[in-house]
Amino acid sequence: MKFSFSRRDFLKNTGITLAGTALSANRLSPRASSPPVTHLGVQLYSVRDDMSKDPVGTIGAIAKMGYREVEGYGYDNGKMFGMSIPEFTKVLRDNGLKMYSSHCGFTLKNYDAGKKDLTDATKKAIDDAAAMGQRYFTCPWMDVDERKMIDKLIPAYQAGAEYAHKAGLRFAYHNHNFEFETRGPDNRLLIEWLLHEIDPKLMDMEMDIYWVSFAKNNPLDWFRLYPGRWALCHV
Repeated sequence: MKFSFSRRDFLKNTGITLAGTALSANRLSPRASSPPVTHLGVQLYSVRDDMSKDPVGTIGAIAKMGYREVEGYGYDNGKMFGMSIPEFTKVLRDNGLKMYSSHCGFTLKNYDAGKKDLTDATKKAIDDAAAMGQRYFTCPWMDVDERKMIDKLIPAYQAGAEYAHKAGLRFAYHNHNFEFETRGPDNRLLIEWLLHEIDPKLMDMEMDIYWVSFAKNNPLDWFRLYPGRWALCHV
């Protein structure tokens, strides 16, 4: 895909000066009287090259910049960046950081349609997310082939949301542009499937403001259309 404009240009053109950050969407509002953003963190994927070389040092550097929250990625079979869950959690704690959300791949392979249940490995991933103190278990992407089968993917997401709820978490989904451009079998946009077909009491959305704008949508319109659904944001 050839981008018509870069994230840097988007940030500059919209007057946003924060790059690679994640924040609580309930702090975003078009009103001049809005309270200041208090939950501002760094998405670790935005510093992935440094994380791959020295995760402990990179996390320490982020903390020294004054950040107190990060969003993770890279969970792999009970480990984060080669560390056990207790080891990684200790690194965060030693640096005064909290990780309320982490991106973790979630596809049809995470769901046993015959049993109508998650795989054991997926349940462990959610349990480990809870052990790290997360509030959100966030799906970062929808595979290309599965976009054509959104009606089959929805039960998997619903099962993920139900199990996450039992573990004390919220299931969340992070958008790109295609959710606002691609339509499912009944001609609804994928984003509409996600917002309507999964229990809103169990699932939240993480809006990536850049990608919504890339899809030629106004992010504020979606905030207004679905208030209370956007728990997290990328800017």
